[in-house]
Amino acid sequence: MEVRWGSNVEKIGACAFDGCLVTSIYSYATFPPVGTQGTQDSFSVVKSNCKLYVKPECLDLYKVDSYWGQFNILSMDGEALAVQGVKDEAEEDEVVKRYNINGQRIIVPQKGVNIIRTSDGKVKKVLVK
Repeated sequence: MEVRWGSNVEKIGACAFDGCLVTSIYSYATFPPVGTQGTQDSFSVVKSNCKLYVKPECLDLYKVDSYWGQFNILSMDGEALAVQGVKDEAEEDEVVKRYNINGQRIIVPQKGVNIIRTSDGKVKKVLVK
């Protein structure tokens, strides 16, 4: 499973991805979000086996972070960086709920069609590449 989150993410909650086979993460956050460790770990994966892609200018910040430094950290390529612009434009209003195409609630944007409800009550379909 691939996970992506935008530049405004500051924290990944306890057990947020528990039971999910996360193989790669794309973090567009400049500063590493706070992750929960221990029995309430944000991810139930072997961190060294999970690829964490970050913006090139943020690579060192993630590598020295006590939580994210456990992941296999790589620099995003041009294609991954281009996706950020698409998502940021689509998420101008604050997203209060997000669903996949099957109507299941999701925490972070997923590849494909995402259905979002914004703070102003609008519902939009957003394509995440």
